[in-house]
Amino acid sequence: MGLNYNPASVIQGLVMYMDITNPRSYSGSGNTVFNLANSGIAATIITGITYDDNNKKNLNFNGSSGYMFSNDTSMNFGSSDFTIQTTLKLNGLSNGFTGAYDSVICAGAALTNNSSIFYVSGTASSHNGLGLWHQPTSTSIERLTNFQTNKVYNLAVTKNTSQIEFFVDGASIGTTSSSNYFNFTANGFAIGRWFAAGSEQYLKGNIYDLKAYNRA
Repeated sequence: MGLNYNPASVIQGLVMYMDITNPRSYSGSGNTVFNLANSGIAATIITGITYDDNNKKNLNFNGSSGYMFSNDTSMNFGSSDFTIQTTLKLNGLSNGFTGAYDSVICAGAALTNNSSIFYVSGTASSHNGLGLWHQPTSTSIERLTNFQTNKVYNLAVTKNTSQIEFFVDGASIGTTSSSNYFNFTANGFAIGRWFAAGSEQYLKGNIYDLKAYNRA
């Protein structure tokens, strides 16, 4: 079955669906973005984000302070399978706190309780991979690929039993295995930022949608 919206979206296992192109998710004004999967609040715009009302509507994150926050817990997957998918455009590197330039897509608000981050990895000169970060093991799972700025990508990560697989525009860029528990909502759920004093990481780019499923 599909969500009754053009284009249709698969709904089996869908727990998070933020779609800026759909006025039911975001009207274009105010700070509240709704989760089409359950009609609740997906997240609240805190700061550093503008609305682009163009042919394909989106939210533009400034890369230094822009983020959204929610108390939604639907992306606490634990040891279960999951899929996270987003359509985004990278406009440049993040602010580079502590020498890292990762552009965060979604994250637990604090690195506790198996807190996890889905991000585009970067160096001082380029974005070069797609990855997951896990705490308290402080481990990063990444697969390398070169990203261009000002180009729209469809990005996804899946966990199927113990296999993690990353996708760019529908094509797999690699697999690995992990027995970690994954919780993207630890101490709250953030879109566009992971925060720890002196180690903030932000997204500099445009998000068009964000979906998460409790299945691979």
